[in-house]
Amino acid sequence: MSQSLPTSPPSQPPAHPDSTGLTVPAATPGDWFTRTRELALTLTGWPSVTGTPGEQQFPLQLRNLLRSWPAFQSEPERVWTAPAGTSANLYALVRGQQPDTVILSGHFDTVGTDAYGPHAPHAFTPHALRDALLRHLDRPDLSGPERQARQDLLSGEFLPGRGLLDMKAGLAAGLAVLERYAALAPADRPVNLLLIASPDVLRSQPALMRRKG
Repeated sequence: MSQSLPTSPPSQPPAHPDSTGLTVPAATPGDWFTRTRELALTLTGWPSVTGTPGEQQFPLQLRNLLRSWPAFQSEPERVWTAPAGTSANLYALVRGQQPDTVILSGHFDTVGTDAYGPHAPHAFTPHALRDALLRHLDRPDLSGPERQARQDLLSGEFLPGRGLLDMKAGLAAGLAVLERYAALAPADRPVNLLLIASPDVLRSQPALMRRKG
């Protein structure tokens, strides 16, 4: 089912350093999943359809969220925005010991909600949307795709939501990494970590790599 996020944590091997030298403390089972899921639902709850006021507000909402984190409260200038079309790119930087920088990037704009029909008012509230869709699919004359969708939703393994899959869950994963990396002692951060969240990819591309002076 499209625009869905798995709702239970997959089995994953312990975290370990990769070729960049970027690593984080090992998490207990489910920690990464729970935090990423929480962030994904928060981001999905901020409508950001391309070309709408929501797309303009999203980077400001994300900036305010990040500046409330302990890692950025004393250095709010490490979270900033730069104009991109009618919206803005959001940047968040965690300094490391070396000038090398790992970049995590993703977009926050979404397509519209017309495809949800009468359920469009729930498009940005995944649990309410799931319940509405299940009520709609509770009938005997379902097509093959509808039966599969109902089975997916009933399994508890999927959540629908506009932008949840593309790509606010991806941004949430980056935010979870950023948060965990920022919590390390400065001596344990070998490189810089920069997160970039951008609006409509094609429209914002010329401004995407605009750097803070």
